[in-house]
Amino acid sequence: MFQNYVVVALRNLAKHRLYSFINITGLAVALSSAILIMLFVRDELSYDKWIPGQDNLYRAEGVVYPPGRDPITASSSMYPLADVMKNEISGVVETTRLTQQNSAVKYGDKSFFEPVNPVGANFFQVIQIPLLKGDPATVLARPDTAVITESIAKKYFGDEDPIGKVFIFDTGATVEVTGLIADLPHNTHLDSKIFIPLGSKADRAYGPDGPNNPGANNWLAFNYYTYFRIAPGVDIDSVVAQFPDMVRKYLRPEPLGLPAGSDTTELLKLNAVAFGELHFSASQLTFGDVPAGDWGTIYGFTIIAALILLIACINFMNLATARATQRAREVAMRKVVGASRRQLIVQFLGESVMIAVFSLIVALALVELLLPIYSTFVDRPITLSYLRDWDVALGALAMAVVTGLLGGIYPALVLSGFRPATVLKSNRSGQSGSGNLRAALVILQFSISIALGITAAVVYGQTVYARSFDVGLKRDNMLVLTGIGRDQVEPVRETLRNELKANPDVISVVASQSVPFDTNENNTLWMVSDNPADNIIIRQMDVEPEFFEAYGIKLIAGRFLSKDRGEDRRDVDVEDFNAPEPENLSVLINETAVRRLGFKTPQEALGKTVRESVGPGSESETTAVRVIVGVVADAHFDSLRQPILPTRYVYTPDGVNHFTVSIKGENIQATTEFVRQTWARLVPDLPIRLAFLDDSYQKLYAEDAKRGEMFGLFTVIAIVVACLGLFGLASFTAERRTKEIGIRKVFGARVRDIVGLLLWQFSKPVLIANLIAWPIAWYYLHDWLKGFAYRIDLGPGYFIAAGLGALVIAWGTVALHSMRVARSKPVNALRYE
Repeated sequence: MFQNYVVVALRNLAKHRLYSFINITGLAVALSSAILIMLFVRDELSYDKWIPGQDNLYRAEGVVYPPGRDPITASSSMYPLADVMKNEISGVVETTRLTQQNSAVKYGDKSFFEPVNPVGANFFQVIQIPLLKGDPATVLARPDTAVITESIAKKYFGDEDPIGKVFIFDTGATVEVTGLIADLPHNTHLDSKIFIPLGSKADRAYGPDGPNNPGANNWLAFNYYTYFRIAPGVDIDSVVAQFPDMVRKYLRPEPLGLPAGSDTTELLKLNAVAFGELHFSASQLTFGDVPAGDWGTIYGFTIIAALILLIACINFMNLATARATQRAREVAMRKVVGASRRQLIVQFLGESVMIAVFSLIVALALVELLLPIYSTFVDRPITLSYLRDWDVALGALAMAVVTGLLGGIYPALVLSGFRPATVLKSNRSGQSGSGNLRAALVILQFSISIALGITAAVVYGQTVYARSFDVGLKRDNMLVLTGIGRDQVEPVRETLRNELKANPDVISVVASQSVPFDTNENNTLWMVSDNPADNIIIRQMDVEPEFFEAYGIKLIAGRFLSKDRGEDRRDVDVEDFNAPEPENLSVLINETAVRRLGFKTPQEALGKTVRESVGPGSESETTAVRVIVGVVADAHFDSLRQPILPTRYVYTPDGVNHFTVSIKGENIQATTEFVRQTWARLVPDLPIRLAFLDDSYQKLYAEDAKRGEMFGLFTVIAIVVACLGLFGLASFTAERRTKEIGIRKVFGARVRDIVGLLLWQFSKPVLIANLIAWPIAWYYLHDWLKGFAYRIDLGPGYFIAAGLGALVIAWGTVALHSMRVARSKPVNALRYE
């Protein structure tokens, strides 16, 4: 019996080639898309899972509620937190820190800027990254040692053993290599190549005197990751419950302009995130170049995979029920000779599963062909090994079987329910209502396709909007030169500036502490009055007076800062936390700050004074008076997901780390090379770091753009699979109505009348699908766009365009069959059947 079923199934596949092609192709494309999505999702969920010893390992994170600002999520934390947790939080048995810096590293004649991670001496005991060489307990026990990756060892030492080799850092410190690890894979939140001990001479942040530095006691300086391990059997909730008392004890209210005794837990709330979930920590205060994951993306692509498979199942069900007439006699004859309904159901379900398995084989071949392209597309190494990734292989097989069962269950029930006497007598299937079911399934298909199309268009539109948005400052042909605050550059900084400005293709050279889109954020507290409710946290920007002209930031009221006015200069030693601050220092603020400070107009803010919190947040916390002398236009320094922050600008001659070189657009490459050569000549001991500002801006949206491209790709695939089914259904419908069309032509119907009749038949489901898809898409997208402080309008154009697009696609899909049938001779049509 089983052999007979297989033979009949193969004969049916061979006899009805179009039907077989559409079903197998549609399922194969759907399954291959689902497998590719599954591989992407699995990769996202694998972040940091490969590191052993994760049980009871967490990272301390928090939410800051600054005065006058929206809450800020922080995956980084403050320097003193690790020691306090280790000593005072019961259940915590180990803590360690990690921060990031960029340092020039030299060995022999090789010198490069590298990302360097100062960490606690016990880092490799707490976070058990396997060491190829070295003992985790002692590898960083001595100051001025380092653990490096294999790629760094190869880069500097070639094939020599790196252990015992000595680097020279740009701080002048010598660092001995004492440990070696494999290159960290892409699926980790750690973006590390060189680890050094915190507090060593190579540590640029605090150095050997770090614990004694007043900044080390600042509970609002989020410059470190704090990892901690709890004892076995300890509930993490019991640990987190102790955090509020710790915050009350160490975060004092007075430096924040609050009355003594104020509850500082209203300003800072700490929590714990399991180590294996850190990739999905969507925090604003963070560092490193590894983009965070997004649960919305995981859920979204999983849903897309399910919808593509659903569309393929609908294709199968539609075509199978449409072809029921052609198998009515077979079913009737089987029943006459004794076949039970159960046997028939098993037969037809078996055929469905067999088609699905055939499709899976084709899908796996497609996956193998597309994986290299797909890996490049998603910018990560996506691989598939059937032995190593047996879970994916089993998942793909399960998807195929379930898809076959879902696609075949209704046709099996319909076909097995035919009454033999009726079928053999009338040569009809005896089915009722299947036409309505097919229409409903087509509506469902196009509802899904239209909703996905609208979503893809809006995601793309928001990405284009963000990338082309007028951010309120010039970003084209702006070359940012980083590191001018280093000791090696400071003696020749003005010489470097003058030589760069001498180039006729250089428009200007301006210095600043930070630049737009560098993701760094330094803030200070402004106390506007004696009422703590009026306090605001304001972003601080140390710039030269020429900064505004160079970046095209317009003056709204008052005046710009000037190098010729003594009250405009903040002449302090920026490396001395205890250096006295000047009083009545002139500052500029942006329009957002004007509103946050409660002034009705920019002119009203001119001449007003505020007290600014200065110092590191220690017991010596003081304030200094600032005078507002000008208001400049708002400018976006961050992603459009964040609103513009209230900002104050101060002229600090020594507090700079960047040159922004504005160049003409005619000779960009030659001018860039000139900058490189000038730097190499004047600063031979320090590698150059430069990047175009617009590249930094585009990088803010790289992940959004990539996700949008993936979303668009799989949306197109969903529409193609739906059109495959519509093509097959149109072919069947045109064939079935051949006789009717012949009669219509005999009575005078023209070709365009027949084409219009058939097109209208398939237009109605698409029009109804729009009514279903539009509200669903609007609900989802309206919520998604709320994540952007600046966003496109969710206007009717996207919905109408998607609806018309679906209608045109439907017409194009069925037009071929409509024209062929409409042009056929009536005599041939009347001889049909």
